[in-house]
Amino acid sequence: MDFMSMFMSMYNWVQDPNVLTGVGQTVLGRAAYDGLKTLGESFVTKVGNYFKNKKESEVFYDTICSKATLNPEKPYRDLEDVFEKVSTKKLDDNEMKNFLSEVKEWFKENDAAIKQIVISQTLDNPAQNITQQQAGRDINNVQGKQINYNR
Repeated sequence: MDFMSMFMSMYNWVQDPNVLTGVGQTVLGRAAYDGLKTLGESFVTKVGNYFKNKKESEVFYDTICSKATLNPEKPYRDLEDVFEKVSTKKLDDNEMKNFLSEVKEWFKENDAAIKQIVISQTLDNPAQNITQQQAGRDINNVQGKQINYNR
């Protein structure tokens, strides 16, 4: 299974899973933290009041961006677990529900920026770059179309 960060798993859950037509879940999962860290400040601002201090909220954001999801079908469980590990503030069930609601709202508010980061990284780091092929026989390109030479 390809790496899917908690951040991108949550994003995929909040949004329509097919929101990035042609990009796919593998690319979503590989969105690097370097790109996502630009959104950290707005995330901390949005949900910072649920943490005891700013440092805890920053550690939370760093963790969800860099760690693999354990619950891709229910990523909010990953976020609950991370919250409990990094925060010294305890939330009751209702407060946790409100926290996750705020996180979900933040993902929706930052949808365009997240898409831009994912698409930018995809264009900057293509998975395959085939410039020229040579062979004594047939060559099958990525689309599966057969090219015959010397016939």
